[in-house]
Formats: sequence, C-alpha cells, structure tokens
Amino acid sequence: MFGYYNVLAKMAGLCSCSIFLLSFIFQVYLNFKNKSTKGVSNLFVLGNFNICFFYACIVFCLDFPLVYKLMVPLYSLASFVFLVQNFYYSKFKILLDNKLLYTLNIFFIIIALAYIKINPLLMGTLLGWFISFAGIVLGLPQIAKIIKRKSVEGFSLGFVLVNLLGYIFDFVAGTILNFSAPVLFNSARGVITFLVFVLLFNFYACDEQKIWKVFIKELDNAYVNVFGLDIEKCNFLMPVSFYTKTLGIRVLVGL
Repeated sequence: MFGYYNVLAKMAGLCSCSIFLLSFIFQVYLNFKNKSTKGVSNLFVLGNFNICFFYACIVFCLDFPLVYKLMVPLYSLASFVFLVQNFYYSKFKILLDNKLLYTLNIFFIIIALAYIKINPLLMGTLLGWFISFAGIVLGLPQIAKIIKRKSVEGFSLGFVLVNLLGYIFDFVAGTILNFSAPVLFNSARGVITFLVFVLLFNFYACDEQKIWKVFIKELDNAYVNVFGLDIEKCNFLMPVSFYTKTLGIRVLVGL
C-alpha cells in the first residue's frame, strides 16, 4: 500500500512540476504579444524568480525525488525568462531604477549558495521558510496593482489558473511524500495566493467576460501561436476533450 501511495505521490509531483512549467507559457506569450509587462508588478516578477530558483536549491538540498530534480530547474529557467522580459520591455528602466534592490538580491543568492555548500540540510529548511514568506509578501504588490488599476489587463489568467492547479498537486505530492513543513506551507501559500488572483479576475476581467471565456481565449492565443495546436469552439457537454490528429493534438473546447 505504501508503495502504491509513493508512486501516486511521484506522479502528482511530475504533474505539479509540468504544470508549473506550462503556466509560464501563458504569461510569457502575453508579454510577447503586448510587448509589455505593465500588467504585472516588478516585485511579483522578481519574487516569482526567487521562489522558483530557491525551490530548485531546496530540491537538491533535501534530496527530493528525481522528477523534481529534473523539472524544477526547467521552470526556474522559465521564471528567469519572465524576469528578463520584464527588463527588456521596460528598456531596462526597471533594472536601472532598482539597482540597489537587484544588487542586494544577487548578493543574497551568492551568500545562500555559499551556505548551501556548508550545510545543505539546514539551508534547505531555512530556504523553505524564506520562499513561503517571500511568496506572501511579494504577492501583495500584484494584488495592490490590480485593485489600484481596477484591471487585470496584462496579467495572464492562464498563468494564474495553471499555477493554482500546480500548487494543489504540489501540496498533495508533498503530503504523501512527507516533505518538510516549510515546503508544505509554501504549497498551501501558493494555493491561497492564486485563489485570491482568481477572485480578482472574477471582479476585474475585461469586457465583463466570464472568467472561463477569458481562459479559453488565452488557450487559443498561447497554444495556437506557440505550438500550432488548433482550438475550436464546439457544443460538447464536457468542457475539454482531446483527440489525436495527423500533426499533433487538437483541443476541442465547449462553451
């Protein structure tokens, strides 16, 4: 029975890591389409990168299963692309205006990496608590930005919903695999944070569109343009169905 739950947990871990990687496609593509990152808070972008980067450190410090060691660095790289976009589309004004913040962040990363080499188990636990509380603090500027603008324009609903799903899988996998308290706390924090973002989308979605229609539109834009997948609207009772086509997978979405 324990072996069954262990396999199930690792599958949930694979799902969560894959979902986190997938989530960045929505926001990165939206930024590329708009040639702007004005819809996201600079602190949220920086915080997102730090959370992903240090989570990758935790994975190796605390010797997580292999699937985490393979996948977490990949979505950490995706978060770095998100960060670079933030610099590029502001013509590096954000970087220049916040030189001290980014310099301190680099020093913090260097110091953390040095201590990881000395005591990986202790640093893995401390970094777990760090990303948990950093996620709470650095999520607040994004919430404040949405409320102040009374708009979610430029912030991807796909990014939010897929991240929410990823944190749910992450919490389930972590609970079964008996991950440390700070790692589980971070997963729970992620679920709550992204649920708040979903509520904000429900209040401020453009043109009074239903939240799922906004998500379907983002699916259309992201997957058709990034992967060449064809998304069509059909009268299906099930909201999403998949079937194979000659050149890949076609997604049929029923509204």
